[in-house]
Amino acid sequence: MASMDECPGAMHCTICLDSEGEVVQRGCCCRGDAGAVHLACLIESAIHSSESRGDWSGWVQCATCHSQLGGHTQFALAEAMSARVDASEAEADDHGDVNRMYAMGLLAGAHYVLGRYSEAERLQTELLAMQVERFGNDHLDTLVTRTDLSTTYFSQGRHDECFETEREILRVTQQALPADDPETITSEENLACSLDEVGRSAESFELMSHALSARKRVQGPEHVDTLNTAYNLITVHMSQRAYATAEAELVALRPTIQRVCGSNHMLSIAVASKLGQTLLYQGRLREAEGILRPALTSLTAVLPPTHSRIVATKVRLGAVLSKLNQHDEAEAMLRSATAQYQATLGAENKYTIAADSILGDALIRRGKVDEGTPMLRTAHARHVESLGSEHWATLQSADLLNAWPRHHLDGAVGDL
Repeated sequence: MASMDECPGAMHCTICLDSEGEVVQRGCCCRGDAGAVHLACLIESAIHSSESRGDWSGWVQCATCHSQLGGHTQFALAEAMSARVDASEAEADDHGDVNRMYAMGLLAGAHYVLGRYSEAERLQTELLAMQVERFGNDHLDTLVTRTDLSTTYFSQGRHDECFETEREILRVTQQALPADDPETITSEENLACSLDEVGRSAESFELMSHALSARKRVQGPEHVDTLNTAYNLITVHMSQRAYATAEAELVALRPTIQRVCGSNHMLSIAVASKLGQTLLYQGRLREAEGILRPALTSLTAVLPPTHSRIVATKVRLGAVLSKLNQHDEAEAMLRSATAQYQATLGAENKYTIAADSILGDALIRRGKVDEGTPMLRTAHARHVESLGSEHWATLQSADLLNAWPRHHLDGAVGDL
């Protein structure tokens, strides 16, 4: 199966104009031949461009659409750049040090995109120490890396740690940069995401709305960053259980993202997966399945199987299949997702616990009441203990538990 970074068929590399040889790849917002390249040609072109300019900025940016290359293309370029910097005779001077730090940041970002969070965190931590020593705490490059590291914490489920970091980043960014600087807006958006994760959705909505308005004004309504912020605002609607509102906004946003980014762009697939989730919560199961299956196929073609986007989509699709009485596939998918969350996020993370509750519900639906009931009840109790009774994750596990009549569950072995 061709990955999303690959261009199947007789497509021509935009650099050498040849269709022969290695697989032609793309990773930006260009589509068709406009986004097709041989990876070797892309690396050679990037080397020539950086050496002619005298710096390495723009190494992974498409010269046509100006978006950042992504996925395996980004990772291959970042590795090539790191090797080039390591081999450079000028690496010991000031310019070489800056290039080395830039290469580390790109490589860390590429690891992050592919879901290799531990490796991304290692590089970001090392890079941050170098930048603090060289530039100080308030330098823009230091702030960017601190933001990237916080995002890595976020993706690992370390939301409390991330929340405190994001508050400090926003404070420093607001002092160091203009209010309408994209980095200031990013700091607002990241803090809004963290507020949502810790259950403060009303504050998150206000801050995210402000960030979206600023993005539209500064970067334009169809900039990729603006579209991503619009998606994050819809995620807050989901946390507030405004599923019909979230669905309407996703349906309105989806065509623009597909037109600007392409249907195989990660943001396009994320929107599809989130739309499937809204349909699940509204009981429109066949529609949800029709959206989630292709989304999962697209994600598994380009990302490692343990990537958080894949696992989240598997949980959503597994829940749908369970309610459609496709029990064997649902149970296998949910057991796999639960194990992957436990391995990557830990057993006490709220997403792991949520997957446990959905698996428990699925087991009850297929008649495995003795196994499913303790799992469902324990998951809800753990959510209440760790998050409180009003957190959106707790309310979702309560919905699953309360859907079953008590007499249906009371005979289960291991009842709490």
